Parts: sequence; structure tokens; C-alpha cells
Amino acid sequence: MSDVFGLTSGLQVLIDAGVVRQFTAANGDELPPQYRDGDRYWVSSHRFVLTPGVNTSLVPAAQRPKTYDDLLAPYWKDKII
Repeated sequence: MSDVFGLTSGLQVLIDAGVVRQFTAANGDELPPQYRDGDRYWVSSHRFVLTPGVNTSLVPAAQRPKTYDDLLAPYWKDKII
């Protein structure tokens, strides 16, 4: 038995099998709709934003990448971790 679990896929299988219950989170209605299930089976507990970071002390403003395609420039080879 579990009160809380996390997964990135497979929840629908659990719902269809009837092994998870609907619930109401204390602040669930405060979340934007895309972060909560209208049928009350889940709410988002974390949001991960993946974005590149730039050391502004080492990279002048004119050289900073503005698009993902900019990151493919030879200048950045072996400089991205």
C-alpha cells in the first residue's frame, strides 16, 4: 500500500485496474489546470524546467546563444556540460 508515488507513465493502467483512488489535494484547485487531473487522480508536485545556463562572467553578451541552434555552433564544442 502507498499514499504517494511518482511515475512518468503507466498511471492509466493503474486507474483502469482500479488500484488507485481519486483524492483532493489541499491546494489542488490553486494549481493551473495543466498541473492537475480533472478526474482527481493526480496533481503535479514538481515542475522541472530544462534550460541552458551561461556563466555571464566568461561568455560576453554578444556570444551567448539565443536559440538551440546556436548551441550547435563549433564555438561551443567541448564547452558544454
